[in-house]
Amino acid sequence: MHFNYHPVTDPVINFGNFVYLSQATQALCMKTESELYRRSRTAQANTMGTIYWQLNSIWPAPTWSSMEYGGRWKMLHYFVKHFYAPVLISPHQPQRDTLAVDLISDLTHSIQGTLQLELWSWKGALLNSWSAGYSSGPLTAGTVWSTSIKAMLSGHCRPEQCLLYLQCLDGNSKQLSNNVFYFTKLRSALLVSPNVTVSQFVKSGNAISFLVQSTAVAPYLWLETPLDGRFSDNGFVVLPGHSVQIIFYSWDSSISISKFTSSLTTKSLYDSFH
Repeated sequence: MHFNYHPVTDPVINFGNFVYLSQATQALCMKTESELYRRSRTAQANTMGTIYWQLNSIWPAPTWSSMEYGGRWKMLHYFVKHFYAPVLISPHQPQRDTLAVDLISDLTHSIQGTLQLELWSWKGALLNSWSAGYSSGPLTAGTVWSTSIKAMLSGHCRPEQCLLYLQCLDGNSKQLSNNVFYFTKLRSALLVSPNVTVSQFVKSGNAISFLVQSTAVAPYLWLETPLDGRFSDNGFVVLPGHSVQIIFYSWDSSISISKFTSSLTTKSLYDSFH
């Protein structure tokens, strides 16, 4: 429904794309539902928390778990780290022409800072930006910003040409949460080749850090290696000019940079759609 799937003649590529899109679908569905429940932390909804099915699998199988049988993280598990964070910024569309941004805080103290929003074209151009102050009490959820979607896009792009990137910063400009909002289903988005690159590998113990960059917006960027371990983040959005530092935590202390780089692959929605 939300993603394109174009079979090709190579069955190995077909299977890889199908698996990738299945993981992105699972992560998106769980993220969307969990954010709704967290936004519903009000006297009217009486929703104080959620759990999800399921954490892990007891045998190798295509299950709804967020971790594989062997302990490796699926895309969903990386998403869980964000949508269950103590502070969450959650954009949603309560009405056809309304974009609302809710702030959910599970902290036991008040917070205040700045909400930053950036309108990006899929080609990688920053089209417009907005900022607004916010304040939130302890253990609360509520809307901190709203606007007309039509007015936001007017003179800049059509819904299928752009996306919105959001950041919640504290009083010291430290990022507490980030999120994205798509104005249309991603199957309709005019994606372009993001030309993702990875560079500047540094090893420290059993961890290898590196930078991820792109020339266009790369949604659901998936880093993969057959080596045992996990990444500090995965399935994220890469924006041009915004390098993302990632760490791979290997379960093998003897891992080398050459062994890791030779096994590392990347895939974004553009790769699976084309």
